[in-house]
Amino acid sequence: MWLGAEAAELGSGGVGVVARATGVAADTVRCGRTEAASGVELSSGRSRKPGGGRKRAETHDEL
Repeated sequence: MWLGAEAAELGSGGVGVVARATGVAADTVRCGRTEAASGVELSSGRSRKPGGGRKRAETHDEL
């Protein structure tokens, strides 16, 4: 969202400028610009569902 907000602030050509300056894909900047314009607030809680990712080593069966 931050990159999108910066691109919107720069106006025409802002997406390309931000993408080149940060090394991020232009599509990512466009998505951020859309999110920033929508006014959606970020939650301060979890960004992912609990239980995702690699399982702990203690839970695996010993061979």
